[in-house]
Amino acid sequence: MHLLTVYSSLQKFKKVIENHFNWAYHLLRHRCTIRIGGFILGFYIRMSEEFIEPVTVIYMRRTGAYGKENHVLMNNFKEWLKKQNLFDNNTAIFAIPLDDPATTEAHRCRYDVCTVYTGNENVFSDEVKARKVDGGAYATFLIKHTATDIQIAWVECFNELVRLGYTLDYDRPAMERYVKKLVDSHYCEICVPILKVSKA
Repeated sequence: MHLLTVYSSLQKFKKVIENHFNWAYHLLRHRCTIRIGGFILGFYIRMSEEFIEPVTVIYMRRTGAYGKENHVLMNNFKEWLKKQNLFDNNTAIFAIPLDDPATTEAHRCRYDVCTVYTGNENVFSDEVKARKVDGGAYATFLIKHTATDIQIAWVECFNELVRLGYTLDYDRPAMERYVKKLVDSHYCEICVPILKVSKA
């Protein structure tokens, strides 16, 4: 039975939810996951459009099946940034899965962790390199920084954008963004490429 058919109106449904969780519905839907009609409600805090300029980054890369080793790579990169005095409250680290595991063999999947290169650091080595990251329009989801919330967001964000009427840009990879001051407050972001957004 469809959940909404139990209640005669959406307003009654909202009231039941509010009474059960003791939260206003508009706040609750952004703090828990409720599945209705195939969609997860509230897997993100907010979604906004932004234009990210093309940029040069310094990065570490691993090639292999996506999983726990990606987390190890992220920790290694953060520790390396700290040793280089390149890690502060405004540091943004991007995690970019470059290959789709549905179409790429697991051992060939590439995963980069990177941050913007200002051009002042002489930091290149076998471990750390520089490359360009394409800019463009993105829909950015602010989510809770937990493994479960990140996993749910990756599953749901594309469907959510299609539901909202966006056209996805499949020529650029989606990416996670970890700004230190957001992470310290237990939040992070997923940036999904879309085909058009107004430049500020």
